[in-house]
Amino acid sequence: GFEEGPISSSSFIIGPGFTMPVFSLTTDPLNFWDDEIGIYVVGTNGIPGNCTDVPVNWNQDWERPLSFEYFDLTGKRTIQQDVGVKMHGACSRTAPMKSLALFARGRYGSSSMDFPFFSDKPEIGAYKGLILRNSGSDNQYTMFRDAMIQSVVWPKMNVDYQGYEMVRVFLNGEFFGIYNLREKTNEHWVASNYGLDPGEIDFIKVDTKKSQAFAGSIDAYDSLQHF
Repeated sequence: GFEEGPISSSSFIIGPGFTMPVFSLTTDPLNFWDDEIGIYVVGTNGIPGNCTDVPVNWNQDWERPLSFEYFDLTGKRTIQQDVGVKMHGACSRTAPMKSLALFARGRYGSSSMDFPFFSDKPEIGAYKGLILRNSGSDNQYTMFRDAMIQSVVWPKMNVDYQGYEMVRVFLNGEFFGIYNLREKTNEHWVASNYGLDPGEIDFIKVDTKKSQAFAGSIDAYDSLQHF
């Protein structure tokens, strides 16, 4: 007869010492594997795209609730938080090991993930979104090529880059793979890297067919093109 309280999740990792940080993900298995609502499967409720001609669930822009825990190299759990999870990437979604995007939102609890996840960006201590990336087109080869190239180039050329850490991922207690933990490139990435207000940022995808604004407006960009 009482109102339900929030779900509490905890992971206990037993075994050898850690060689890289660990993300332990916990969610209702239906959120990933159900044919109708599961985000990680071919399923029966999908759409074509991303190098797939037939409808598949993993192409849907669905978000599901998930709890994650982050364990550092000492095995200490440094953060536990409820977030949203979506599929991430384009053609790499067809790989057996797919990329995931994590989103902090107020409806799950906290609107940011407050931890300095990247050793190469210790000054950034809060994130709105993170990517557990399968290394894209490199997922069957080195699994670190993209991050390695960025790490070589940015100190010499002072260009923008995404933070990077290799992490082990567990899903509902089962080992899920070794992933690239990356910053998610959106208006919040610009804001956290440059100390700006995300509400004042125009984040635009420029395409030969049609450019669009993922955040803010495309009006100022269009006015520059026709200046």
